[in-house]
Amino acid sequence: MVFHATGDKLTHYYKSIGAERDKQFRVYLPEGELSEDDALVVNVWDWDEEWSVIWKQDGKEMGEMQQFSGIDPLIKDILSDRDKLIHSWTNPVETHHLFKAFPDNDAKHIEIIVTDAFGRKYKKNISLVESEK
Repeated sequence: MVFHATGDKLTHYYKSIGAERDKQFRVYLPEGELSEDDALVVNVWDWDEEWSVIWKQDGKEMGEMQQFSGIDPLIKDILSDRDKLIHSWTNPVETHHLFKAFPDNDAKHIEIIVTDAFGRKYKKNISLVESEK
């Protein structure tokens, strides 16, 4: 977590090691290697109730994504092979900052727009068309 203090105003943001400052979430595509119930899943790492997570399908705003508790698909995958773990006691735990949506089967583009408590927006555009991936 990175904190900025200006006078009596304090802001913060999550900073992944080795990633750009604007990387605030990970997206799992429906029907992808790590998909969950054919849903588009987004893990917003520093999410709290003041944030919003909306999605667009082919340019049309679809509204807020559905929040749910679960295990991040990548973490579940990484920790599933117990023989490869350095620390065998490591176990995945549920998180409450996962979001899902169910794009139409013929959807071509998805945009995720995450807005934090300070009004900063983080966006990701995703092509669901094979030749554009």
